[in-house]
Amino acid sequence: MLKNLFMALASQLFNLLYFVYSQVMVHENYMTKMAKDKAPHMLEDYFHHNYVFNDNCEFWARFGRLNCDIFTNMHMERFHRTLKRQYLHQVCNRQIDYIICRLITKVAPDFAGQLHAFSMFI
Repeated sequence: MLKNLFMALASQLFNLLYFVYSQVMVHENYMTKMAKDKAPHMLEDYFHHNYVFNDNCEFWARFGRLNCDIFTNMHMERFHRTLKRQYLHQVCNRQIDYIICRLITKVAPDFAGQLHAFSMFI
C-alpha cells in the first residue's frame, strides 16, 4: 500500500491512491498509539498529518523528486547516518584529509569485513 504511494509518478495518481488507501486506513484495525498520549488514533489521521498535509508528500513520493539529480534510498540514508555518527563522531566541518584518512583506515576495512561476513551466509 505505502510502496504504491511512494512509487506514484504523478500527483494525480498519488491523490487517487491516497483516497483509496485512506478509506482502508479508516478501518478500526488500522489503529496506532501515539507516543505522547498513548491514546489510539486512526492510522489515516496520523499518516495524513505527518506525510500528506501541506504537500509533505512531495518530499518523499517519487513524483515530487522526478527532476532531482540525486537519488537516495533508505540504505544510502542509513549508511550516511552511520558514517556521520560512528566514524566522524557528528563533528561538522572536518578537514578533508581527516575524512579521507577515516574512510581509508576505518570505513573501508569495516565495510570489507561486513561484505566478507555476508558472503559467508550466501
